[in-house]
Amino acid sequence: MSQEGFEADVEVRPEKAFSLLGNETRFGILQALWKLSEPLDSSPVSYSDLMDEVGVRDSGNFNYHLGKLEGHFVESTDDGYALSDAGEQIVQTVVSGTGVEHVSMEQTHVGVTCAVCGGTETTVQYDDETLTLRCTECPGSYPSPPGKLAAFQVPPMGLANRDPREIFDAGIARVSLKTQSMLAGVCPTCSTEPTIDVKVCRDHESEGSDPCENCGSTMWAIAYYGCPACKLTWRFPTWATVMWHPAVISFFYQREPGIDPLSWDYFVRGREFGQELVGEDPLRIAITVPCDGDELELVYDESMAVIDIEPESV
Repeated sequence: MSQEGFEADVEVRPEKAFSLLGNETRFGILQALWKLSEPLDSSPVSYSDLMDEVGVRDSGNFNYHLGKLEGHFVESTDDGYALSDAGEQIVQTVVSGTGVEHVSMEQTHVGVTCAVCGGTETTVQYDDETLTLRCTECPGSYPSPPGKLAAFQVPPMGLANRDPREIFDAGIARVSLKTQSMLAGVCPTCSTEPTIDVKVCRDHESEGSDPCENCGSTMWAIAYYGCPACKLTWRFPTWATVMWHPAVISFFYQREPGIDPLSWDYFVRGREFGQELVGEDPLRIAITVPCDGDELELVYDESMAVIDIEPESV
């Protein structure tokens, strides 16, 4: 969609938004609206029910704080009150435990396949809302910490009622969906179009498990996605950008109907992909996807957009 003629109407600046929420009664109103609302029922909450749920006796004080929220985090009608989209996001953040609960999990064996060495001596650890996967038998994909294969955010609520393997499976499914959003040009946090920068190490020394001395990575081509608005960043090998392309999913599914594109085992297949730098000005990277003796080749440009697929019919 063209942005010509578009002007952002920022009603509430960030500093004001935080100040609006920096009050126990106001936050109590948001929580009460969340508690009293039903997901499949759009009926607003009446004034009296809302005031009773918040537990404020002074109507003047209650009206003052409710008025501060209206138009920003709370919507009002003749029939009552409801959370706005911004209000819902605030409460959902609290419900998920992000930035509120401090939950940690010691390094625990999960036995998923290492994407670098193929072993299964892998562990997960959770701290600071981040789930980290490591291999204890090889250097992993990143220089630090030792053996690091992947790390991604999981809200504390995602750990509830799950064992370590289930937590990891849920985490990889969540990050896969967010990654697909980024690849589609939509920041999963704020919906802004991300920037894309592909870094190629032309003096790469190793394609094995040892990090290259020149770039510090086991990967010679890395795609960096960054949101200019909320500053969310994504970093992964260029071969990972083909994982969820419709042609690749179809290619695998036709040969292995039980394949799960949201699983770690699916992601690990990327290590079998072949990569070739076929052009530098402009940048062209060919990625070959093998499966059951067949191959699918996709050629990407500097924006990680597919410009060619062979064979065309998969």
